[in-house]
Amino acid sequence: LKGQLVIPDWSAFSTVIGDIFESCQDIVEGNVSLFYKRLLMKSRC
Repeated sequence: LKGQLVIPDWSAFSTVIGDIFESCQDIVEGNVSLFYKRLLMKSRC
């Protein structure tokens, strides 16, 4: 993996991530994953 995790164009990447966030922001359906609940419980220990 050496050198394969580099994002060559950070600006373009962050724009795409921002666009994805904006398009999903109003979605209120679904459930919180149990994975996140388990992480929260472990972090409180």
